[in-house]
Amino acid sequence: MGGGCSSGIGTMPTSRTVYAMRHAQNEFGLDDPNLTDRGRKQVAEVIKNYFSGVNFDIIRCGSYLRHLKSVEIARHILQDFRLYNFRTHLLSLANEMDETANQCVVQLRQHPKGPEVGFRVDTWIEADPILMDNCKKQFENFLREIPPTERIILAISSSPIIESAVLHPEKTWLLGECGIIRYTIDADGTILSSEVIFEGFFEKPPQKSE
Repeated sequence: MGGGCSSGIGTMPTSRTVYAMRHAQNEFGLDDPNLTDRGRKQVAEVIKNYFSGVNFDIIRCGSYLRHLKSVEIARHILQDFRLYNFRTHLLSLANEMDETANQCVVQLRQHPKGPEVGFRVDTWIEADPILMDNCKKQFENFLREIPPTERIILAISSSPIIESAVLHPEKTWLLGECGIIRYTIDADGTILSSEVIFEGFFEKPPQKSE
């Protein structure tokens, strides 16, 4: 009696996976830089090594050229062009946020206890709590807006945004190019767990004069 009322309710996933990946290496000294040749190779390498066999429902990304080009290469390597690139401002740094983030990186390199301490996410948060709080709210809004039908998502963005919501910032190092954090979220977009699965590439980009 009453046993048929729950039909269909249990079909929605109780948890979902968001692979948040930093964009690849980009050209230095431009307002909206493209990827370098090395950056294009970075994306291809990471997609092959970490996402081979992963059946993404969608790829979402920020609106900068470095985000869009990273997605373009990822789609090509995955050979699944159903994965339409959905751009969202929630995965983009505003200009003033980007400038502040660059200043924070310089500050972290000069951390009194050494750069290895400064390059943890908790000291990134300490360097500019307002920036990181804004990034966290923005990323959490992005997670909440993901339709419940999307179970496995690749989200390509900038490092402050995707690092801002890690559950253990004191144990998480800042990401290099193409670094990946795996977030598990519930049906409402609340973060259940976070794990760095690739710290990324740390390579100096070619300068404008090179």
